[in-house]
Order: sequence, then structure tokens, then C-alpha cells
Amino acid sequence: MKFLLFLASLLLVVDSVMVVVNGKPDPSSKANQNPNATTWEKCVKYCSEEVTCLLAYDNEGKCEWFQHENITKVKQTTVLEEEKVAFKVNNFSTSSCPSGLNPPTFDNQDAHGVLLIPGEYDNPNRVNYTIKYTAGTWEFSYFEQYACPTDFFVLLQRENIQWCMSVEVSTDRPFTSFSYDAAVTTCDNQNGSVLTGATNAAEMEKIKTMLSNLLSWRAVPNESFALRLDGKRTSACQATPKTASCMTEQGFTFMDPNAQLDYYTWATNAGARTSSGDDCLVLKAELDKPMVVDVQSCTSYTQFPAYTVLCGVEAWNYRTGK
Repeated sequence: MKFLLFLASLLLVVDSVMVVVNGKPDPSSKANQNPNATTWEKCVKYCSEEVTCLLAYDNEGKCEWFQHENITKVKQTTVLEEEKVAFKVNNFSTSSCPSGLNPPTFDNQDAHGVLLIPGEYDNPNRVNYTIKYTAGTWEFSYFEQYACPTDFFVLLQRENIQWCMSVEVSTDRPFTSFSYDAAVTTCDNQNGSVLTGATNAAEMEKIKTMLSNLLSWRAVPNESFALRLDGKRTSACQATPKTASCMTEQGFTFMDPNAQLDYYTWATNAGARTSSGDDCLVLKAELDKPMVVDVQSCTSYTQFPAYTVLCGVEAWNYRTGK
């Protein structure tokens, strides 16, 4: 493996490349060290594979590497100074290193990179960064975003998108049961989330696990309660809830753009309507009993108090703040 110190070189990885140039980090930078990387090539390779690394530095034969929060500037040096760094940047569209002065900002065009850093609670942090070159100095700027609004959401993979899901619990004391309208408002207050439900088997199991945890932790006052799900019966189907089409997704309005009914185990079926106004979906949770979906009142007067709400929002695409 060879690196052209002044003209730059590439170490190809899946989504990024390492560009090696003469330079040294600003003295204000805070380095990590990897004593196991005994050669410069190993140091560069380590940084290319370490998800939090965006710059490697050959400090008199010692391998130093930097995380985004610990570096803002790199000073350009000459070949004679024998100092070199390796920038991690987005892969180039060509199979060979581009030409131009001052790489990785070839001919002073901004370079860009992305780090996807796993989160402690399965909520990864995406760090987009830009590298600008001015008068012998490269400077980093950063924009960070977590996949989900908070760590109370779980990140799930749907067929075409990633989806964040959270169970919201009544904050009233004593606890109060959510109506459908109150559930919609509660979700919207969570960074523009919407009422959601299960669109695949994995999501259904995750929902059941979250509710089981609430029961075992006694986070709700009852050993039986309901979870508000996405789904409200259409006006047209209220008179004929048991017709074939009304017992499918066509019989309900949804806020979740990927809503499905296929992964629910029903208390009876999707056409249930014991009383007038029983038109909204809930998941019934009872200690030591199977969880089942039912169609119950859209008011707060459900069979089991609806102390919880299931909210969801597309990952990376939520409203900041409330």
C-alpha cells in the first residue's frame, strides 16, 4: 500500500475514502492514540474502519486519530516537515484520486464527509461535516442529527424507510385515559410524530415488548390497560363495519403513511363495534395474558383505560423542538 504524501492518495472503503496530505492538527485538538497501529498504513486503515474517526495523524511515528468533537482545524505543512494526516471524506465518483491543489479540497472546492455513530440506546447520530481550505488551513464545520427525536424512541427498519416509535404514557396524576383526539395531540407534541401501528412482525413484537416492560415495571397503575393505535373507522363503514372492505385498511383512516392491519391478533375481528362510537383501534394489555387489538371507543371511555399512546415518525425527518 502506497500513499502519495503531497498529491494525496486513496484508501477505498464502503462509503468514504482516506485522503493523505502533509499537515498537522491544530494544537487545540484532542487526539486519541492507537498503539496497536504500528505503521502509518495501519493507522490510516484503522481510522477508515473506526466509525467515529474522521482524521488520522502520524505524530512522529505514533498513530493519533480524532473524533469530530475534538478537532476543528488542520494546518497545511510541506513534504520537508515530514508530517502527514489522512482525512476521511465522501467517496469520489471516479475510481482514481482527483487532481488539483490542496486536497482533499481539490482546487479549494469544499470536501464533505459523513459519520454514522451508534447510539447508546439504539439511536445513531449522523454527523455531516464540511472541510474548507483557506490560506494554508483546513477547517471543519459540523451538523449533527440523531435518527430519532429522543432516546425514548426505538429505531425500526421498514421496507423503504427507517421509522422511530415511542410509547407515550399519561403524565396526569392520577392517570387519565387518552381519547383518540388527545392521542393525536400527544404524538404531535413529540417532534411532529403521528399515531402509528405495526407494519411488520418485528414491529408488532417490539410493541408487545414495550408494553410488557410497562406492566412489569408497574409504570402504569393497572394490571390491564390499553394502547392507542393508529386507525379510526371511516364514516362510511360505521354503519356496515363487518363488510369485507370495511374489515381491511380501506375501512379506516390512518395517520401513518405505511399503515397495515395484517400483523394484529384481534380480540374478535376488525369489524367489531359493540357500541356506537367504537371506531378506534387499541391494543389491550393484561398481565400474563396475550395482547390483542380491538376496536373501541374514540373517547376516553375504553374497556381498559388508554393510559398509553403509540407515536411514530420517519427517522432523520422529524420536527425539531415541539
